[in-house]
Amino acid sequence: SDDLDIIGEVTSHVVGRSVAAGGSGDSGFSTAYGVFCAMNSAAEVAWGADGLYGRTVGVEGAGKVGFHLVGMLVEEGARVVVSDPYEPALARLRDAYDSVQPAPSVIDQPLDVYAPCALGATLTESSVRSIEARMVCGAANNQLLTANVGDLMAAKGVLWVPDFVANAGGLIQVGGERQDKSEDDVLLDVRRIGSTVANILETSRVDGVSTGEAALGIVRRRLQDARSTTEAAL
Repeated sequence: SDDLDIIGEVTSHVVGRSVAAGGSGDSGFSTAYGVFCAMNSAAEVAWGADGLYGRTVGVEGAGKVGFHLVGMLVEEGARVVVSDPYEPALARLRDAYDSVQPAPSVIDQPLDVYAPCALGATLTESSVRSIEARMVCGAANNQLLTANVGDLMAAKGVLWVPDFVANAGGLIQVGGERQDKSEDDVLLDVRRIGSTVANILETSRVDGVSTGEAALGIVRRRLQDARSTTEAAL
């Protein structure tokens, strides 16, 4: 947000500035909350009403988003394993949540949920063959190295929540600045990510397609509806 404050000195076409500069501040919490809502919704589909309670979640990355996500998972009653090469980030987590278990890597751990919250492209043909998690849901962008990896996960029975759905909370927050939304209204919008995920998973099941394709189908329909509305108004 400090960087965006500087950008905002020369253009008004910027969101995500600090609160002091008229923005909504850092979007890390909103992003984490969106991931949590997405993960919890998917967990209820996969495991029933208990959702994430008692499940083992491996969070890869303990930065601004990962830190908040870990806190939400701990509060929900999940067992959390975390990997991050930056020792101060792990130390901060240990100070805040003594139940969290650090690990050199999480993607290859016996997990219920793998939550990539650092670099993208960790889901490859090779990693998917060895992954033990039943679900993948995290904040990282571009999680699939290639598009076919989504189909490989579906064939293996790994439930993938598309990254551009799970990590939308931060964008929802800064988009709210343009609509003059209150913090409470923004959080309500972020919470709706859970409903969106439930809709995607149901579409995936009914249509017999991967969750990625189900999500893209929703995108295409929304774009077409918007285009039709625009053309009708001209």
